Amino acid sequence: MNVDAFSVGVSSSGINGISASGADATAANKAGGNGGTVNISSTHLPGMGSVTISSPITATTGKNGSNVTTGGNGGTVNVTSNGTVTVNSTVKVSDSATPRASKNEIGRAHV
Repeated sequence: MNVDAFSVGVSSSGINGISASGADATAANKAGGNGGTVNISSTHLPGMGSVTISSPITATTGKNGSNVTTGGNGGTVNVTSNGTVTVNSTVKVSDSATPRASKNEIGRAHV
């Protein structure tokens, strides 16, 4: 998404949270899906653009089946801006807690 300015949460003109989390497992012996990728950029106009995150952004592993301890890989969140980036809420890209524990590949957040 490329915009002049962007807000997650805060006002009626903002987006109320973003989820790119993997799908939940469909059976007890299945792993949850990999987290996805979220790209937010306000860099296409020089000297303009700020990003404010005031509602959660998630790109985590989907819920694992009851017989699986670790599942998919964590996701990625990329935020770029010519202006300021303000983070007032959670940006979650992987999980270590059951039942959404990611396997070896942890998620990444780039701001």
